[in-house]
Amino acid sequence: MSIASTSMQPWTEHETYLLTLLRPHLTTDELVAVFLDLGYARTVDAITGKANRAGIAMMGCNVPDMENFSVDEQAVLQNILGRRAANIQAIRKQEQEDVDSSCVWLPTVKPPALVIRATLEDLKGKLDQILSDTATKKKPKKAAKKDPAACVLMLSDLHFGQKTDKFDIAEASRRIKELPERLEDALKDCDEITVCFIGDMVEGEEIYATQQSNLEVTLLGQVEAATASLWEMLLGFNLMGLDVIVQTVPGNHGRMSKTANETTNWDNIVYMQLGILANMHNSEALKVELNYSEFAYFPVLDKKILMNHHGTKHLGTPAMKVKMAGWQQTTPYDCFVHGHYHQWRISTLFGVPIVSNGSLVGPDSLAQRMGESDPARQGYFFARNGEPFNNFSFLEW
Repeated sequence: MSIASTSMQPWTEHETYLLTLLRPHLTTDELVAVFLDLGYARTVDAITGKANRAGIAMMGCNVPDMENFSVDEQAVLQNILGRRAANIQAIRKQEQEDVDSSCVWLPTVKPPALVIRATLEDLKGKLDQILSDTATKKKPKKAAKKDPAACVLMLSDLHFGQKTDKFDIAEASRRIKELPERLEDALKDCDEITVCFIGDMVEGEEIYATQQSNLEVTLLGQVEAATASLWEMLLGFNLMGLDVIVQTVPGNHGRMSKTANETTNWDNIVYMQLGILANMHNSEALKVELNYSEFAYFPVLDKKILMNHHGTKHLGTPAMKVKMAGWQQTTPYDCFVHGHYHQWRISTLFGVPIVSNGSLVGPDSLAQRMGESDPARQGYFFARNGEPFNNFSFLEW
């Protein structure tokens, strides 16, 4: 059978046998290469679809048992695994060069431990140096007012690691780090800022079939870049003399698998590291309130916010209204915030604002397929005691 003719042919019993043995151990790209070298031109979609239909496990960490394969198949596998080892070595070398050249102080994260390259003491030493370097820039903490004002900043769908024509890790980092400066005038009357991390901080891996072609770095690189950029942003708000409170929920792009516990999510790894850094920062003016579940319910001055990544796409159906009414009954809120749909908009239900956040990415291939093209937007609004949430707005790139 020629290579050109196999991609649309039914799967043979031996192909299915190979897929069953190899799928738990190889990436989809590696499987494509193996099948191609063995004379089967199976595409990414074909392999993913067959594996999903057959219920074959996703990639794990072990090397396949070579005794299950023929001599020719063993030679192909050894070649693929050799390339994997070389790629990993090259990636690690590049990561270290990037760290050395850019003075990124946060260590690369490697499971199962959160921090491998540096101990917490090493991190604290580097953190102390950063704080020392910026101490002269810090504005004095604002005096307490009888009528305090607060800002709520919504950050969701940052997708660190996704690459488009106008968006990559460097651009994502730039946009996040510039937030304190861009909001400085709007925050001049505020005493505190609640920063809502509403999920999809990272792009993730294997969330959809062709995602690999739109990734700039692996998940570890995504987590590192997101954590470093978000921490610098939080310090920036703190240096303005504001009390900074962080609230968190995970998104769907951070999930490790469809069968894993809901809290086993790479967004939560980012949040956990930010929590560690905030503890080492040891300031009452910067707090990370860690929440790893799908909903967060928290106060802003004398009001309450309910936060969830998915929220609701629209409020035009009775089913959606019943769901929102149920949430309002169990957790009475003054505002509901969510992300996921990459569209900034505000509506009301029962007189309560429902705020959907945009994305940091802006238009991409998914948006084009859906006939949507919202710019990159992140929302914010304000609060005072005794008044409704007000002045809903967004930053745009």
